Amino acid sequence: MKAVVKMSILNRLHDVFAENCQWTCRFFSIHGSTVHVMFLNNVADDELLSEGILRPLQKLDVHAVEQLTPDLLLGQLPLKKGELSHDLDQICHKLMLGWSYVWIQDCSEGLLMCTAAHHERTLSKAEIESDEYGPQVAFVEELSTNLALLYKLLPDSKLCVSSLEMGNVSKTVVNIVYLKEYANEDQVALLRSRISSLQHINGMLDSLKLAQLLDDNVATLFPTMLHTERPDRVCQGLLANKIALFVDGSPFAVLCPVTIYEFFHAGSDMYQRWIVGVLLRLLRMSAIIASVFVTSIYVAAITFHYQVIPPELLKTLIESHSKVPFPPILEALMLEVMIELLRESSIRMPSKVGQTMGVVGGIVIGQAAVEAGFVSNILLMIVALGTLSSFVVSNFAMGNSLQIIRFPLIVLAGTWGGIGIVVGASFIIIHLARQTSLGVPYLQPMNMLDSKTDEHSVLRMIWKLMKREKSSYRIRKPKEDFAE
Repeated sequence: MKAVVKMSILNRLHDVFAENCQWTCRFFSIHGSTVHVMFLNNVADDELLSEGILRPLQKLDVHAVEQLTPDLLLGQLPLKKGELSHDLDQICHKLMLGWSYVWIQDCSEGLLMCTAAHHERTLSKAEIESDEYGPQVAFVEELSTNLALLYKLLPDSKLCVSSLEMGNVSKTVVNIVYLKEYANEDQVALLRSRISSLQHINGMLDSLKLAQLLDDNVATLFPTMLHTERPDRVCQGLLANKIALFVDGSPFAVLCPVTIYEFFHAGSDMYQRWIVGVLLRLLRMSAIIASVFVTSIYVAAITFHYQVIPPELLKTLIESHSKVPFPPILEALMLEVMIELLRESSIRMPSKVGQTMGVVGGIVIGQAAVEAGFVSNILLMIVALGTLSSFVVSNFAMGNSLQIIRFPLIVLAGTWGGIGIVVGASFIIIHLARQTSLGVPYLQPMNMLDSKTDEHSVLRMIWKLMKREKSSYRIRKPKEDFAE
């Protein structure tokens, strides 16, 4: 009866993978016992399987022992990872990950051995956050490789890695990384509890989705966690009391808590001479303000406040707009939508085709729209300036948010003029003031030049005047109800 119960485990495995063409089961007769080796083709590594299990089993000398047991095989098979198991769910999960299951007939448990094939792309330069200075390597989809990059930059025992599993189907591994004595323990505990409360979801395939699920306020348009593909930026964040999240299969890490100013910093700012870093940040902040308000200011000026425009410039604006049959608000919205369509289509197309289509399409469509009298050439130049200015934001999530808020500002400017712009800007500031990132105010008070740290500073300070790496956050108690 005992043997029948044990064989039922093997039969159930056959039933589970009956419709999987990759399912393979091989057996050997060793010392009077039948040894079954089960695995999935193309998921398990052929070389590891052959050299680590199949050949050692064929050459196994068991004449010196009385009985073949899983404990004996665990000591004889030359593989690093192995464990005893009789749990069917665990066995199925490991087999899907590329492990092999070695089961000896009439034994109470079998042996799981790691023979997983690692399909990993090689390390390459950062594509999205590319910089001319600093480390050029970027994260990849393999979690162990990403952690190795961190260990190389921060080889300290204070670096803590906590592992959790998410997703009923995907069973994705999520790592919480922080520096002990640097990170706030309450924030680490809060992240753990929030991740644990998300176990009902079926799959977690990327860190960007995880960040949205962990936000203090999921209704806000602005990102409250920073995504990055650069190991050096993660290490700088860890040294500044932040916590990093890694999702297996995602090439992006998530840093939290953050303030809004950190989305406008570039990694190369800290590697430039401090004067160059200050000028670049001033240029970047000016471009961000221009990208949000320049079109709405034009619409308000040409619609309501033309008296503040110099006469020479006003004459040019009137001549340019005289051939356009639409009011300025409709003209601006139409041109902004056209620019967004070009941007979106260039992203979806293959890289080489997308770049060509973005440049050529922008020139051809813009020139054709001006000649046809749909838009004025001055507005075309202003919208192009705003679009070009939006590209200075290296973080795509923040860049998309800034692009979206341009549309309601244009509507307010065309409806109420300058008062509408002030109302819209006030609403945005009040909304940002209400947001938090793991309890840290999104508009954390900052200095223009912070002599202690760079994370809240608008301008870059001289390295020698930065007295310490660690910073103190003023934490606001976050809301417990954060689920969508």
